Amino acid sequence: MTRPLVLALFLACFFLVPGCGGGGGTIAVVVGSKVIFYRLNGVDLTHEVWIMDIDGTNELNLTNHAAEDLNGSLSPLGTRIVFESHRDGSRNIWTMRPDGSGLQQLTTGGTFNNLPRYNPAGTRIAWTRSSDIWIMAANGSGQDNLTDGAGSNSSLAFSPDGTQIVFQTNRDGNVEIYVMDSDGLNPTRLTNSALLDTTPVFNHDGSKILWIRGDDIWRMDSNGDNQENLTNTLEVEGTPAVTPNGSKVVYVRDGNIWSMDPDGTNQTELTNTAESEFDLVISPDGSVVVYSLSGVTSNIWIMTIDGNNETQLTAAATDDFRPKF
Repeated sequence: MTRPLVLALFLACFFLVPGCGGGGGTIAVVVGSKVIFYRLNGVDLTHEVWIMDIDGTNELNLTNHAAEDLNGSLSPLGTRIVFESHRDGSRNIWTMRPDGSGLQQLTTGGTFNNLPRYNPAGTRIAWTRSSDIWIMAANGSGQDNLTDGAGSNSSLAFSPDGTQIVFQTNRDGNVEIYVMDSDGLNPTRLTNSALLDTTPVFNHDGSKILWIRGDDIWRMDSNGDNQENLTNTLEVEGTPAVTPNGSKVVYVRDGNIWSMDPDGTNQTELTNTAESEFDLVISPDGSVVVYSLSGVTSNIWIMTIDGNNETQLTAAATDDFRPKF
């Protein structure tokens, strides 16, 4: 994708939202116009959270700290970035404005806090603390343990309306998929398999859940009914993502990116490289896929949703990972 074409798709700019927060305003970004990622610092071998325009220009190191900073993602309102940091001596959850200012530490203590996720409204943040899933208000207040020591719980994802959280857990011995209300009530087991059931996500309207069973992508109703194998190949599939209109599922198969219809038909290879693609994410309007590609170093790439116009966005001498819109 050429840079003028990308700029035509997205207006990549910062703007000021007046009357919010201190200092006369709160910096925000147009969701979908920026890509957040983390980069290995070649000096001290820690990571930093970076942001850039959708065309790869205007890279900015947001954290620039000697401690480990990674896994940043933008709030649905574009006003805050939540991320993990080790800067207080243990892994905790922090937020900042999209220009790196306004740092706020949300969690404290010696427990391991990671993989924070905003709910669709941007009002709450769910994350993993040690082996439990927790939730809090976006300002860090009201922290609540949703799983409360029942096994090891991880890979959480919100439903599109924010009322439910789907996750994986080994509370029954094997790793299975569970769903619960976003306040932790009504935990319900959805799968029962001798294979590992992992990394669940809701589809675009919350009616279906996609997940990995063994090496295949499966789909079921959000209540666990009608479980079906979508890929059923001898290859290894992972990280399914559904387009915002629900028309396509984009996923990784043996290191390349593929797409298919929601029912598993029309499986199409989108990339075909000697390197491995991973960490894919679909843009909010469904027009492009941004992903990491591992070569001599790992860099961030972009292509249209049909696999055309593959373009390298970053070219640092060190590794770039986990792009997010």
